[in-house]
Amino acid sequence: MTSLCLQVYIIVILLLVLEAIVKYHQIQFYNHPDRKRPMQGIMFEEIKWKDADRGLKECFMFLANYTFYKYGKEV
Repeated sequence: MTSLCLQVYIIVILLLVLEAIVKYHQIQFYNHPDRKRPMQGIMFEEIKWKDADRGLKECFMFLANYTFYKYGKEV
């Protein structure tokens, strides 16, 4: 029982560390003057609603954009 709790705590700590690394990397990546930050929740800027019918890849890209737009998370 104790080792299971310890494993869960280690997983939580690793996830928090991973989130901090991703946030720091995004800050450093967009710190350059020639890079602009995309709108919040947009993963693929070139995909619009009308592009979703072109193929399966475009449909998944649009659904990913829509999902992250709804929940407000940036990857």
